Amino acid sequence: MLKKLQQLKAILAYKNSENLGDIAILKSEFFGTKVSPTVASKLQPIVGYYPAIDLNQLS
Repeated sequence: MLKKLQQLKAILAYKNSENLGDIAILKSEFFGTKVSPTVASKLQPIVGYYPAIDLNQLS
């Protein structure tokens, strides 16, 4: 119950921010939305992928 309350608070906080794309992710987690097996299989190659970040180049 406490986790759901925290998730709901996060959704409401993001609703008033400019990060509207994050709301979709938070809502899907709150409502327990599951990804279809077809989409999950297509996303499997990128699970755990993190690109190298060159901080010198970014600055």
